[in-house]
Amino acid sequence: MIPQYELKAEDVRHCAIEKLKEYIPVEAHGYCCTTEMIFDVLLKASAECSSIEATCADLEGVADSNTIREYLNQAIEVKTLREREKQINTALASCIPETMERTGIE
Repeated sequence: MIPQYELKAEDVRHCAIEKLKEYIPVEAHGYCCTTEMIFDVLLKASAECSSIEATCADLEGVADSNTIREYLNQAIEVKTLREREKQINTALASCIPETMERTGIE
């Protein structure tokens, strides 16, 4: 029997990108780099505890890691990085249903 409500990876990805767009004001409309591509690289890198460099090398059809870092450096000041990280984590956690266990993971 197929569950009535099924959470798919693409749904999670879409929700995460929409939340990230609220807190990371990066926009790329180049011929080799798009805003969606930047967020896809960030999500994959964070999910795998990897670097932007390694993630870009792993994925086909994405811009060079230096290009993505350049867009991110333009959008986020280094001195506000920790505060922005807290805001993003809080925003992403707000998407988790209240019934789901909220314990930390090492």
